[in-house]
Amino acid sequence: MGRSTRRALAAVGILTGVLVVGALAGMAMALASDSGDAEDSGVITHTTDEDPQDVLDYWTPERIRDAEPAPMPIPD
Repeated sequence: MGRSTRRALAAVGILTGVLVVGALAGMAMALASDSGDAEDSGVITHTTDEDPQDVLDYWTPERIRDAEPAPMPIPD
């Protein structure tokens, strides 16, 4: 196989990968938008105006080690 043939096959492989990833991302976005309102889907959002550096400073290795997981909801 010549160098140009290998390059062409590599380009086709990369292009195929990009198209597959794009299609999967599009399908995921479409499914997410079809799930209805946040109230219907059970999704909870929270916005904050904390300074990212303050958050990084707060979470010391000791705090991370001692942190306990938040309680998770139990499905009905």
